[in-house]
Amino acid sequence: MRNFILFVIAAIFCTTTLQAQYAIGHRSFSFTDPARANRIVTGEAYYPATIAGDNTPFVVGEFPLLVFGHGFLMPWSEYSVWWEHLVPNGYIMVFPRTEGGISPNHGNFGGDLSFLVTQFNLEDNNISSPYYQHLSGRNAVMGHSMGGGCTYLAGPQNTSIHTLLTFAAAETNPSAIAAAANSTIPTLTVAGSADCVVTANGGPDDIYAALPITKYKAFINITGASHCNFGINTPFAACDIGETCNSGIPKATQHTLMFQATDPWLAYFLKNDCPSWNTFYTHLTTSNTHNYLQGGPLPLATPVITQSGNILTAIGTGTYTYKWYRDNLLISGANSMTYTMTQTGTYKVEITNNVPCTATSANFVVTVLPLELLDFKVMAINGSEITWNWATTQEKNTSHFDLQISKNGIDYQTLTTISAKNEIPQCDYQWSGLAPSNAVLFCRLKINDLDGQYQYSPIRTVRFAQKDVLVKILNNPSRNHLRIWMDAVTETTTTVHLWDMTGRLILSREVTLQKGDQVIDWPETDALDHGVYFLNMEGGVMIQWIKI
Repeated sequence: MRNFILFVIAAIFCTTTLQAQYAIGHRSFSFTDPARANRIVTGEAYYPATIAGDNTPFVVGEFPLLVFGHGFLMPWSEYSVWWEHLVPNGYIMVFPRTEGGISPNHGNFGGDLSFLVTQFNLEDNNISSPYYQHLSGRNAVMGHSMGGGCTYLAGPQNTSIHTLLTFAAAETNPSAIAAAANSTIPTLTVAGSADCVVTANGGPDDIYAALPITKYKAFINITGASHCNFGINTPFAACDIGETCNSGIPKATQHTLMFQATDPWLAYFLKNDCPSWNTFYTHLTTSNTHNYLQGGPLPLATPVITQSGNILTAIGTGTYTYKWYRDNLLISGANSMTYTMTQTGTYKVEITNNVPCTATSANFVVTVLPLELLDFKVMAINGSEITWNWATTQEKNTSHFDLQISKNGIDYQTLTTISAKNEIPQCDYQWSGLAPSNAVLFCRLKINDLDGQYQYSPIRTVRFAQKDVLVKILNNPSRNHLRIWMDAVTETTTTVHLWDMTGRLILSREVTLQKGDQVIDWPETDALDHGVYFLNMEGGVMIQWIKI
């Protein structure tokens, strides 16, 4: 019995420890903004502390900064629900007390929100400040009602603001709608369907609509949520004057729903907490507690693989880096949106954004390919012809090969068609013919199966030399070293290369040519083994040389 009791006590202790949150410290502040005629900005700051209370020490660590703008005639104290929820989860919350009168200056208030982001980050570097080395450098501006509208005024002013969150945002003067059009950061706009203070013609939906789609934006309209209950809405507070309808969902329910959206959004954008993106997106798109809109590239979208022939494409919105896998093994060099398959197997793609967070596609099984391409080369011969060489294995039910060329790498035409051999274990193919006149040609194989499936080979590029220098091999075939005849239009210096059949560079030689014809001996080629080689000038045609 005693051991059982100790076990229960230990279990309770461990659970409590794992769920422990920070105590809330509080400090008042007053800062001067020299850029705005020494404007005084006062307010209240709440932060993770060793013990709760005024002016208590910070806990060890660095935390994201949240600057929160209050509503019209609503003091910062109406938003205690926010700091009581977020500070224990590891955020610093700052509430300016400016522009609280009957005639607030919205432009100044937006400037205050932006200024406090800058000022508190400066405090992080001030060794005499209580905030010294306690800010992580990740910052958000948030606001309710008037403060929500002013949040959009603050955003374009300060590149240190990483995201905006607004709740029942109201139109301002200067216009929050106009300012929203200049936003360049992810934005979450939350509204309430039972809000009768800010509705159409200047409400949150109009502001959301003005946000560009260059960055991700989301709009959540909580069913039954009222205007004032985005704060604590003390009975008979000023907010009640404007809110004449009062039949929405309970205040506690509204708070729960606004935090279900806010918590994962902040954790992802300010703490680089990758799983929180899926939490937010699942809530956004599947919950029946709200209607929603979204726009712009998703910060992280699970990719979907599609297939066209043997080309796999990772479909998803956003900017990512890519890694392709086959049978759970990383494919070396496969790091673009598309991958050209040469083998059957189970494929998947992993994408990574700039946070960095990753997402992985579902497995994509490829059970039948016409064949596996072992080797594929295309080379220019004698300035006007091209030779195609390729080898395959696992040919089964393969119909034919279309040899396709393009002058621009986009539009392809078929030069000729070669029937498939379907031999085991390996098939070797070669074809030579005249090439269309162009300095550069792009060449590929279209590999056709009997049932209509097809795949494309990798693309090979062939370059044809300019006619400033004519080149001919004098001894071909030859038992001795290579002798080259060259005719130059003008004096020039060029480099001559010699390649083997695998495409490996064997020798290079720089030659200085006089105007007219001359013979170049290359004695180093005496040591080469018997076989087929290819000669070309830098960027020019390949000329076959056989050493016997």
